[in-house]
Amino acid sequence: MQVVKEPLTKMSVHLRFIQNKTEVDHQVFEGEVTMTQQQADAYKQIIGDGKASVTVSAELGESDYGNGGKVFVSVTLTVDQSQAGLDSGIAWAKALSNQKAWEAHAELKAQLHQRGILR
Repeated sequence: MQVVKEPLTKMSVHLRFIQNKTEVDHQVFEGEVTMTQQQADAYKQIIGDGKASVTVSAELGESDYGNGGKVFVSVTLTVDQSQAGLDSGIAWAKALSNQKAWEAHAELKAQLHQRGILR
């Protein structure tokens, strides 16, 4: 019987707000990775024995003369311990971390404008 550790996916999103080159706020969101049904179905194919995990991170920034912010996203996926499982897991985690970083970047930009940090 296969035992797969829970949760199968983890994500951490950090939003940092910088004013006059000084961090003025830092928000952290943690939870499971949200996926479309198509992504979830494809991901199920690489879980396999679930005895390995891969973590990939992405970082984006938005600044203007010392004011702005940064986004840092880390995605961890449980995968099969075979080389193919690890390779597929890394590719999936990279794609998901980049996708989630751009989504968080849009939220960051909106908050930077709302807070008056960026015009």
